[in-house]
Amino acid sequence: MIRSLDSMVRSNLWVYDQVRKKAVFLCRYFLLEEGFSFLRHIEPQAGTVALDIGSNDGTSIEMIRQLQPNSPIHAFDPITEPRNAYRYKNVTFYNVALSEYEGELILYVPSIHSLKLTQYSSSDPGKVISQLLGDFSVEQSEISLARVLSKSIRLDKMHLK
Repeated sequence: MIRSLDSMVRSNLWVYDQVRKKAVFLCRYFLLEEGFSFLRHIEPQAGTVALDIGSNDGTSIEMIRQLQPNSPIHAFDPITEPRNAYRYKNVTFYNVALSEYEGELILYVPSIHSLKLTQYSSSDPGKVISQLLGDFSVEQSEISLARVLSKSIRLDKMHLK
């Protein structure tokens, strides 16, 4: 059901934008992505943390919080700070990209018309475009990519459990 609803929402860019604006709130009550349901089956060990890599606007933080309410979350996103992350005492946000190397990384942030779609950002411009063409009914000429220079770090250098 979620897949068919997702497909319907993505068929209209304006509807998609409106739903995305409400997604952080909706994710407190519903899993908007089926992939998060596995968290129901995980019993966190003492001292472990949840990682949200590409946290964007915070929808995944809300879904993690829904299923694992006590797990500390380390959220990473070089483009967007999660909305309402301040609400949680155990969410730590890092405004960086995770990569196999430390330094700087060029990310491509797409827009369709004037709608910025930061959740589709990637270091691979071809991947960004193919994902957008697959998800939305748009022509490639309607997509623009902004180049953003981001700091990148290695996750293993953070010594998280």
